[in-house]
Amino acid sequence: MSRGRTTLARLFAAATVLALTAPLVFAAPSGPTYPPPGGVTLTPSGHLGRAGGLTWSYADLDMDRFNGIWWGPASATSFRFALDGAIDAAGETLVFDFGSDTAAGQARWVGTTSVRHFSGGAWVVQSIPLRLTLRAMLPDNAPIPFVDPASVGLDGDLGAVVAVPGDYKVHVLLEGQRNGVWTPAYDLYDSLQTDPACSCVRLSVGAGFYVDLNQPPVASFAWSPQTPVERKEVTFTSSSSDPEGRPLVEEWDLDGDGVYGDATGPTATTTFHDPGTYTVGLRVTDDRGLVASSVRSVTVADCARGPVSDLLRNVAYPLVEPVAANTAWSLACDVAADELGV
Repeated sequence: MSRGRTTLARLFAAATVLALTAPLVFAAPSGPTYPPPGGVTLTPSGHLGRAGGLTWSYADLDMDRFNGIWWGPASATSFRFALDGAIDAAGETLVFDFGSDTAAGQARWVGTTSVRHFSGGAWVVQSIPLRLTLRAMLPDNAPIPFVDPASVGLDGDLGAVVAVPGDYKVHVLLEGQRNGVWTPAYDLYDSLQTDPACSCVRLSVGAGFYVDLNQPPVASFAWSPQTPVERKEVTFTSSSSDPEGRPLVEEWDLDGDGVYGDATGPTATTTFHDPGTYTVGLRVTDDRGLVASSVRSVTVADCARGPVSDLLRNVAYPLVEPVAANTAWSLACDVAADELGV
């Protein structure tokens, strides 16, 4: 019997890990995955099939990564248990009990298994009901309701999942029924005259996290006029967005020093006093701290050879002809360009 108990503990630990997949990036609720993106600290205590059950305590989740995160079965057939040495019967797949009090933080999966034991001078195989009960709680033991998976875009056949609020814990108890009495599975196994040489206990458990990741924002901007001219004001306008529609903080680097402290908000203005190529950057941050940036090169034209030069040659230059040539073009850039709308 101790051999059977050891097998149960070993198989449970292995199944819990092997049934879970590596972290992935999801565009919508999907999974299961373990650990979730950003990691988690799992602390187990107790025993699955003993009085008192087993408690998984989860902590240190990076909640800012998620639009939503849920914990629950890996599939509709993820809870399977046998006491006869092999999971080989349809009834040994536990199914969700729709009578579970999910609003009070309790979800239950039920089925049957068989056990081979010595009774009345002979070996007999007896079919017994099984139930696996999960209770979800906050660290202070306040219940966390289970929710319908279909309501959050998951496979409704999972039965129920926990909407993870942060640090929480799940209490797990596996029980078998004999003679109308529900008994923790280990205790029931021990109470029967089972074959001590048989590693009869088999368990398959799969559970994990379903996540809807908070996607980073997208930073983008344009400027006007599209071909800036020296000493003329340029307006930069953000066209940034967030996939979830979260509010954004927009910060500008207008002098190319890599520091986003020159302006804030969806628009910013500056003037470049000399022709050349300048670097302008925009950094956007959503309300959960995800950041994106866009850095672009802005080419600023010399006014005398820029897009206004032909107009200036015919209109502006005669206005200032008595002035030295360099000064004339300077005045044309400062005055005539405004009048011409460039």
